[in-house]
Parts: sequence; C-alpha cells; structure tokens
Amino acid sequence: MEAGRDDRDRLSSAFLGDDAIHGEWDADFLGADLEPLYESLFDRIARGLAFAPGERVLDAGCGSCIHAARLVRRGARVVGVDFSRAALARAGGFLGRAGLRGRVELHQGSLLALPFRDASFRAASCWGVLMHVPDLESALAELARVVAPGGRLAIMENNVTSLHHRVWDRAIRAAKRLLGRPVHEWRRTPRGLEEWREEAHGGLMVRRADQDWLAARCGGLGLAPRERFASQFTELYVNLPEGALRRAVHAWNRRYAARDGDPRLALGNVAIFEKH
Repeated sequence: MEAGRDDRDRLSSAFLGDDAIHGEWDADFLGADLEPLYESLFDRIARGLAFAPGERVLDAGCGSCIHAARLVRRGARVVGVDFSRAALARAGGFLGRAGLRGRVELHQGSLLALPFRDASFRAASCWGVLMHVPDLESALAELARVVAPGGRLAIMENNVTSLHHRVWDRAIRAAKRLLGRPVHEWRRTPRGLEEWREEAHGGLMVRRADQDWLAARCGGLGLAPRERFASQFTELYVNLPEGALRRAVHAWNRRYAARDGDPRLALGNVAIFEKH
C-alpha cells in the first residue's frame, strides 16, 4: 500500500535525520569544483534578497550551513533552522572551523512548523530542501508566514522541464530496466513529477518541480515572483568519475549560469519572490 502524506512526512524525517545521508550529499553537491558556481549564484541571490548589512536572514533547511556562510560573507546575520540534529551537529562543526559560530544562530525545527513568529524575516532562503518535503503546500505556507510584508524569499528547486530530467533521468531508468534493477517510478502531480523511495530506515521524496505551479502557489500565499534564473544546468557530474569529463560538466554549468541561460532548460532553478 502506498504511504499517505503523513506517513511520508514521518518516514522522510526518519531517513533525513541520519547523518550518513548528509555526509553523502555534502560530498556530492558541496565539493571544491562547485564553489565558483555557488559563489556567483549567491552574489545574485544576495542582490535579489536585498537585505541590509547585519540584517537577520532565514536559511530554512540550513543543513551543514555551508550556504549560510555564503550569506554571512555577503553581510547577513543568518538564522539557520533544520529539523535534523545530525545536520545541525555538522553545521556547528563547520561554523566553528570557519570562525563563524557567532554569526549564525541555529534552531531545530521543521519546515512544516517553523519555530518563528509571523513576519519574523525580511529575507529568507530555502536551497534544495523543498524537493524532499512530501507536504510541499504546508512548507510553502510556513515560509510565506514568516516573511514580512515587503520581504523576499529565494527558493532553489529542481525543474521538471529541464533537459537533465527529460534526457538523463529517463536514460538512467531505461538502463536500470535493461539490467533488471529496481526502478522508482515518477508520479505526475500538480506539484511536478515525484518519486517516492522506500529506504531501510525511512523514505525519501525526490521531486522535479513544476515551476509554473510553484509560482502560482506562492502567488496565492501573497508571494509575487520577482525573478527566476538558472543555477545548475545538470547534475550529471554526480555519476561521473573524477577527470576531464566531470570538469567539463562543471565548466558548462558555470558558463550556462553566467550567461543567464534559459531556466526552463536547466535542472536547478532559483526563484525570488516578494511578499505583498
């Protein structure tokens, strides 16, 4: 029987509470080869959020706080929140090593019930988190709730119209079927295409978001779209060994973002909204 949304939230929390998955993601998505791309993207995100020097900025789903540190270096006083104690332990260690412990305030809490009052922040960022939240509608409502009128929210989500999804995701599934390996099927929903993975210690939602649905949903919560731009064109590098081909993929991602490539073709999309 397919798990309901409440069960998925519980199973997802169990899986994402394990330190191992955070270590795996940090290794895959926070390597040195990605630093130039992330630095350029966070320059643009910081400009889009338009926070004043020393202003409190929410990092929702802060994980190990490597992206929070980018906001700090651009003048923010970051408030990081994550439900995972394992992720927060990683964040504490990283911030200590980086000399930023006093510049980031850490809280444990769920995106489904953020531990902050209404309109607490004039700027907030949520990077690559919502794609793993089964109850996306509730998470978006909570983000909208804590952003003050006139404030801004930056969301980075994967994109269902990307070439990566239309070509690479499908190729991987076809290869698995040929090899007789299990394949998690995508399920079409208004939110986009969703894949629910049952894991030994829980479950994981993986979503390629429908960006038009996301913009419309945010609009209904009083969040008007200001801009949308490409982040990573592809995450193909995750499946490649170290070497020239992997470096070429990173170079292409940097070039595509720098030239303001069409976000509809890119896997990673950043959308910035302003609260009415």
